[in-house]
Amino acid sequence: MIYEQPKADGNHQHGSELHTQGWSQQVDALHKAMAREVARGSALYGLTPTESRLIRLLLTQEDWTATKLAPELATRVSHISRIASKLVDIGLIDRRRPRDDRRLVLLKLTDKGRAVGQELLQAMLAYEEKLTDGLDESDLRSLMTIVGRMLENDRPPTEQRVAHPVTGSVIH
Repeated sequence: MIYEQPKADGNHQHGSELHTQGWSQQVDALHKAMAREVARGSALYGLTPTESRLIRLLLTQEDWTATKLAPELATRVSHISRIASKLVDIGLIDRRRPRDDRRLVLLKLTDKGRAVGQELLQAMLAYEEKLTDGLDESDLRSLMTIVGRMLENDRPPTEQRVAHPVTGSVIH
């Protein structure tokens, strides 16, 4: 629901003056509901939501490094290493070092990890189906367009490159 901000005279403002607290509360409520569902599904396998997301990411491509996973999971590399240790211990992932670069540690799902990942993915897809029940294709397209625009608005502005007034070199 979108609430309109009342003017001083009691009438409602329209257009760009629309008060947007209503939609942001709904987005927050949806985020919390989805987070609860991820936590519930993860707990069925003795996993945290972050561990569950890591497993789902490993389904998308093989041989991730902790360095590549950290930004995807919005955490530190050291945290990924701790998570990986737990997942190795319970048999869901393997670590390996490539012969051509022994400095790298690559993470890969085991067969058991792949099976758990597929079950987690199917549960999440089923939940998304539940959330979008009653929405037609046009509604979903509109939702994706609006969310995409909002995410685009959230991106930091492009760095401006300016020539230094004395040296002429480009500064940021």
